[in-house]
Amino acid sequence: MRLPSVITWNAKTLDTFITAPQSAVKGTKMSFFGEKDPTKRAVIIAYLQGLK
Repeated sequence: MRLPSVITWNAKTLDTFITAPQSAVKGTKMSFFGEKDPTKRAVIIAYLQGLK
């Protein structure tokens, strides 16, 4: 799933990006290849939301 060009970051868009960054955002130079485990993605998203 490809995200729109203007991204509103929320739990859903973060999950999509963390799953497959190169597929979600065209042209990203991120060397992270994604996290396939939904439990680990949920922990990452909870951590990021806690930084607000």
